[in-house]
Amino acid sequence: MTKVKKVVNLLKAAFTFSRPKRWGVISEIYQSTKFDAPISVSYSQGAEDLVLLHFLKKELGFYIDIGAHHPNRFSVTRLLYDRGWSGINVDANPDLKYEFSRWRPRDMFLNFAVGDSEEFRFTRFKESAISTINGVWRDQFIAKGNQVLDEISVPGITMRELFELVPLETDLDLVNLDVEGADLEALKSLGDTSRLPIKMPNWFLCETPEGVDDALRTDTVEFIVRLGYRPWAILPLSTLLKRI
Repeated sequence: MTKVKKVVNLLKAAFTFSRPKRWGVISEIYQSTKFDAPISVSYSQGAEDLVLLHFLKKELGFYIDIGAHHPNRFSVTRLLYDRGWSGINVDANPDLKYEFSRWRPRDMFLNFAVGDSEEFRFTRFKESAISTINGVWRDQFIAKGNQVLDEISVPGITMRELFELVPLETDLDLVNLDVEGADLEALKSLGDTSRLPIKMPNWFLCETPEGVDDALRTDTVEFIVRLGYRPWAILPLSTLLKRI
């Protein structure tokens, strides 16, 4: 980095320091690093985005983020977006439309739940990251003391229909799947992939429990493997699979 660029970045940083809304983030970074060394920024919960940068060695690419949750908070794709990628973000929470239009102008946001039904009942929690269409998971979250905000009806879309939205000239590089207990239902909505073949992603990232054995035994991983993928990396909160 040239000296001129360093000075420009420093001036931009100084402007950021003047905004009280940014002080919390700056304080956390300082507490962790004391600004004494370069750092790697991760927006996701388990550093999945940093792992993806290692394996997805493309300057520009296209993703579908199913259960995107938020353009920044706990986001697996924000770092890819910052690097020039773009894609489709899907979430059952209609309140996110504004946030994605604000922070991800190159992306498309779709307010759907993914599965074979035309409509789903979506439970929104105060901790929005655990909002779900899965009744069993909803009851478990409530039993643990999580506060329900409301329940709303959300239209459904199949995963096949999502894949068909990818432009013909564009590779589908990554699908991130994290829909709080409804992952298998979303995958089954692909239908028969041998009939009227659709564009399949080069990589799948799906939520899995900790531990290699437990992660590989999940229904979602086994389903994706049957689609022609191989587990490539087991992460703390998810598993990355590569098309073979």
